[in-house]
Amino acid sequence: MPLGAARLNTLAKSQAVAAEPDTLDAVSMPSDANYSNTSVSFGGSGSNLTMSFWFKGDTDPGQYYRFISVRESSLNTWFTVFRHQSNSNIGFSTFNRLRSPNARWGFNASAPSNIWDGNWHHILVVTDTTSTSNTKLYFDGSSRTVTHEYTNSASAVNWGSYNNIGIGGRADGTIRVPGDYAQVFIDDIYENDITKFYDTTNDKAIDLGTDGTGTGLDQPRIYHRGNTSTFTTNNGTDSYTLSTVGTGTISDATGPETS
Repeated sequence: MPLGAARLNTLAKSQAVAAEPDTLDAVSMPSDANYSNTSVSFGGSGSNLTMSFWFKGDTDPGQYYRFISVRESSLNTWFTVFRHQSNSNIGFSTFNRLRSPNARWGFNASAPSNIWDGNWHHILVVTDTTSTSNTKLYFDGSSRTVTHEYTNSASAVNWGSYNNIGIGGRADGTIRVPGDYAQVFIDDIYENDITKFYDTTNDKAIDLGTDGTGTGLDQPRIYHRGNTSTFTTNNGTDSYTLSTVGTGTISDATGPETS
């Protein structure tokens, strides 16, 4: 090879730009808006529940709040992923005032200190309300030690009673968690294999596809994905769309890196 050609080839290699990593699409919730639907007809049954989602936030709201909430419009029954009102723990709870005594199932785990560092983090909650030993809560692929606060229910996931959902806050637009959200997966199953939702080898996201079956599981009841043009449509088996509640504007965001 002529010397000039060799130099040009070396220069071209040195100037080569590494390919951009593949990322998921996401939505960004401001402090004054979130997604909601208050007239859903949810299917599902039984005591099992699996919830997986990605979240990125840079400011701790510093109060009791709810990342995701599915509930009855009368506010008598719900399940939710929340920030504990007395400490920084992240937890899951169900509640049903219609039962006697009140049916409750709630647990929490200490949140990693870096959850508000402006980076993407993955949360997986898995529960079977017939046994506390079946409760699992994962942050970024690692299992956390769970503490049960109340357990007086054998059937706390009352799908037939639920008719509204809020992502980024409650369906009524209160107790919000501003930040970015990606791949919200909720189903009436018990699936504690973290590798179906999170690439533990590379600490990256798994693209669950357009209908959530990228897990290798059946299509879930609830699955919201993509940017603002697609996130509002439930790509799970229940049919509904989300609307914005609040005065702010929900925008597109770049989601977590995929493997």
